[in-house]
Amino acid sequence: MDRRVGFQERLETSRPHDHSSRLLRIGTIHQQVLSHLLERREEWIERRRGHVAELRKRTTEAEAKLNRLYQAIEDGIADLSDPALKDRLAELAAIRRGPMPTAWSA
Repeated sequence: MDRRVGFQERLETSRPHDHSSRLLRIGTIHQQVLSHLLERREEWIERRRGHVAELRKRTTEAEAKLNRLYQAIEDGIADLSDPALKDRLAELAAIRRGPMPTAWSA
């Protein structure tokens, strides 16, 4: 019987707000962690967007340079048998193709 009295006394003297305040603290910690994760994810997304924009810019620039070189070849200004010109064409074509896609590039 003493056990029941001890339990009953503890039950009567415990304060319900103790449990709720503990739950609120846990909720606050979870909220802080999730908020931090969300901020990091948004930063990552912005970095990716910047990276994609830079790649698009490089591709556009390479296409413009290739078009000018093609035009120079057609106009007879540049000699296609020039090894330096062949190297430059290959280099610009590689830039235009861009990096190989990966699972994380989406």
